[in-house]
Amino acid sequence: MTKALMTIHGFLSEIHDFGRLYEHLGMYDKVIACKIPGHNDKLDFRKFTVENTLKAVLHCYDELAKHYDQIDVVGYSMGGALTTYLCTQRKVHKAVLVAPANKYINLDSPLSTLKFYLRFVADTYTKTVGSLKDRIASMQKALSPYVGNTIASSNAALRNFFPNLNMYTFTTFSNIIKTVNVEVEAHAPIDTPLLVIWGQLDELVPQTSIDYIAKNFVHMQTILYPDVGHMLMQSSRDCDFIRETLKFLTDGKVDKKNSTTPRQGYK
Repeated sequence: MTKALMTIHGFLSEIHDFGRLYEHLGMYDKVIACKIPGHNDKLDFRKFTVENTLKAVLHCYDELAKHYDQIDVVGYSMGGALTTYLCTQRKVHKAVLVAPANKYINLDSPLSTLKFYLRFVADTYTKTVGSLKDRIASMQKALSPYVGNTIASSNAALRNFFPNLNMYTFTTFSNIIKTVNVEVEAHAPIDTPLLVIWGQLDELVPQTSIDYIAKNFVHMQTILYPDVGHMLMQSSRDCDFIRETLKFLTDGKVDKKNSTTPRQGYK
């Protein structure tokens, strides 16, 4: 049994979306990072169309299917939505959807983030003993990873998202999601085994997107992180993400030696 894994990155992003996951995929015979047209390398969003995007995803899968018996897919954001589309068109063995953008935008995110920080500060202050200075120092230390997560999301938005977001790119993205969801609903219920991973502070993807997928897929596991947003794979949760992804893809039988051996790159 030969096995391959395919990743599909997000909107206005790149194949490096998946962070350190690529270093832990030694159990696969082949790992391919699908490049969405117009993204990656030399940017040219004139190539970013609904037709080109769907063709690229299907072509990437079909090339793998020529040589490998079993194909798993990990998709992030728009790539997560495209993975649900791929499950309607091809035989995907297992799929991991990270913050899948079948529905967007998360209008509750600012309030949810504020509530999280206020609750966290209040809980930390209550549980800390000592002087006011000691309590403040403890809160700052405890908050550090969460502030880092927020900064990571902000930096990614400033670096990739906002400079390339315009009427054309957003309209194309919106039309891709509409096309994907039409196919998902037409083929539901879909029996591809899914693991959905989502941060409840997600700035783009709302809870309704997770509910939508649950409605249309028969076999779905869900992991919700209450403390991270859309960039959860670049956050303090990345080790959790990698561990849960490998556990799901290997049925809990991760070859520790192979899964922790860094790959020498990916294509």
